[in-house]
Amino acid sequence: MGVQTEPDWELVCAICIDTFTDPVVAADSKIYCRSCIESWFKSQQEMGRPRSSPLTRAPISKQLTASPVVFDKHFMLAGANVPSILTLRSVFAHLDPLRDILAASLEGWQPPQVVMIGQESSGKSSILERVAMMPLFPRGDDITTRLPIHVHLRNADISLPPTLEVVDTKTNKTVRGPYVVPSISGHLDVSEQMDEILSEEQRGLQGVSSTRRIVLHIENRHVPSIDLVDLPGP
Repeated sequence: MGVQTEPDWELVCAICIDTFTDPVVAADSKIYCRSCIESWFKSQQEMGRPRSSPLTRAPISKQLTASPVVFDKHFMLAGANVPSILTLRSVFAHLDPLRDILAASLEGWQPPQVVMIGQESSGKSSILERVAMMPLFPRGDDITTRLPIHVHLRNADISLPPTLEVVDTKTNKTVRGPYVVPSISGHLDVSEQMDEILSEEQRGLQGVSSTRRIVLHIENRHVPSIDLVDLPGP
């Protein structure tokens, strides 16, 4: 797999991190893919939240204006089409629909994963962000990763908005979500969910939860097919 570079946010949609399809200008003066910004608005409505900008999170109207801008410079991830990634894509295409069945019938089974283990503030989340190409992990000087974060990266023909869900670690069932999260500011949603979970469990600001995990699903043309896991530091 090649070395990923930081995306130019002026050339890609900040929600799906891909070149624009049916670009529109939202009320925050930013350009998005129409389907992505509409998915973001719908997700906020389902959560009972006011409509806001994916970038600034400030309240905005639902007005969308077709963008006259046509970008001929394409953002590409180095190595996105190498054989190893395409092979993994085929493997996960068969495994993903069978996850629940395999987990129930084969004791201890789990799909291939890359697990990051280490002290807090040692750079684990930064490495994962370089692979995912998206700032989706919480950041700060104190303990930031306070429950497991699983990232399901899938190389796909069409880039979709990332989604977030909260899963019970014992039952493996979704207890919240899935919600659409913008690629450019998804770390805000992850941090918010962590705070809510710790508050519900009364674990305090420095606590760690072992009963919940956050799962991020990313289908994108420019990422490899792989599962990443960020664990709280000791």
